[in-house]
Amino acid sequence: MDVTIPGDKANYIITSVGSCQGIRKVMRKTYIFGDDGGTGGGDSVGEEVLELPGLVQAGGTVTVVQDQKDFNIDDIDTRFLGKLYGSGFYNVKNNNSFTNEWTDSVNRPTLKTRLPERIFDISKYPKMPPMPDMTWPSTIKTAKNTDYYWDLSNLVDESDPYNIKRVKVVDAGNSAGRIIFIDNQNYNNGIQLNQINGPESDLPVTFIFSALKPVVLTGTITGNVRMFFAGDFQFGMGTETVAYNGLTMFMSNGDMKICGSIWSDKNNPGGGFLSSDKDITIVESAPFQGQIQCRGNFKTSGLIQFNDSVLKAPGFTVPKGMK
Repeated sequence: MDVTIPGDKANYIITSVGSCQGIRKVMRKTYIFGDDGGTGGGDSVGEEVLELPGLVQAGGTVTVVQDQKDFNIDDIDTRFLGKLYGSGFYNVKNNNSFTNEWTDSVNRPTLKTRLPERIFDISKYPKMPPMPDMTWPSTIKTAKNTDYYWDLSNLVDESDPYNIKRVKVVDAGNSAGRIIFIDNQNYNNGIQLNQINGPESDLPVTFIFSALKPVVLTGTITGNVRMFFAGDFQFGMGTETVAYNGLTMFMSNGDMKICGSIWSDKNNPGGGFLSSDKDITIVESAPFQGQIQCRGNFKTSGLIQFNDSVLKAPGFTVPKGMK
């Protein structure tokens, strides 16, 4: 008889599938063998798979560029390819209402967009070591099997107000299934990085921005990354900000504005998932491929297209207790 002994600190995903009253339910738990009760990823009270049927799920109105055939991105199909769910549908150019084969105001799914407050409370986590010191060239590199606490207040430098003390790269490629808990309460500047690297082909790393204040994040994101925000969130300030070659999840309890592209193609596979407990806006220069949900209104001036890769991928679960 062959017996397999799990390796210490190895990630295991336990999935359970069932149904109740005709509704399919999938629950997935990430377990790290050898942990002292923590699970990494802030999963001490559990997470679950989120299933959404469409491209956009909005509690309010959906405003889009109605005719995406005007776009030309490497000659790809520029149709929505997924349903738009909302209370009404409008065209960016003239704000006229419209309906077509993609719109549905009747069969809107029940939304759960509010992240539970506990995930932003440091007292709910085991004690974490501080973020590693920066090494040359201007890089912070994380270790395997380790969660981190990153206090941005000690990075405030009046002589260098628009950078994080010259940190340019956060290399979290080793942090599959782990969290980086960020205390940004006393840091008021936009977080300007050249690059954030997540795991390339493993569970995502999770960044938690705990302060109830706006976060503006610029730079390139690669690999598998989840980010949770207690307040408003803006991704990018121009074309230099992009997420690609991996899966990206942004979830915010405040308004969300996307100014950088989140796209997938044959050379840079990936996709995104956006969730806001308020409104989501995507600007014209920011094409998006993935899925979107928001409690309020959704508006995009750029190309959007359905891709359900994120919510189907291991580790891209959501905290239990969302409302």
